[in-house]
Amino acid sequence: MKQTASDKQRGWMLLDTTGDVPSPRKSSTLVYHDGCLYLFGGNYKEKCLNDFYKYDIKSRCWSQIVVKGKIPSARDRHSLTLVNEESLVLFGGFGGEQEFLNDLWSFDIKSKTWTLLPEQGSIPSPRLFFFFF
Repeated sequence: MKQTASDKQRGWMLLDTTGDVPSPRKSSTLVYHDGCLYLFGGNYKEKCLNDFYKYDIKSRCWSQIVVKGKIPSARDRHSLTLVNEESLVLFGGFGGEQEFLNDLWSFDIKSKTWTLLPEQGSIPSPRLFFFFF
């Protein structure tokens, strides 16, 4: 399946990918770690998503990540960041139906487990379209 834009003048090339290819989407997050891209959530046909995928750059193969336990609610316009080469941290976003989010989650890459981090101290207000690193 063809997944990227092609523009030879600018150095882009069209990649053939295999596997469990995610649906088209907007306002999702994509993070690089150890030869793979991690894709979380976003919006498809005006519906927020909470699906989670990994793309192996070398094999050009997509796979949906099967996680253990609870998972973050569906959202778009959130932030996802790699921390200490071991986990991804997700914050905020928009959950649809005028639901602005300020929850904080951690994903352990090895155990494939999401953890809702406890609220401590001064909690930031809900945020959209931002990033942190």
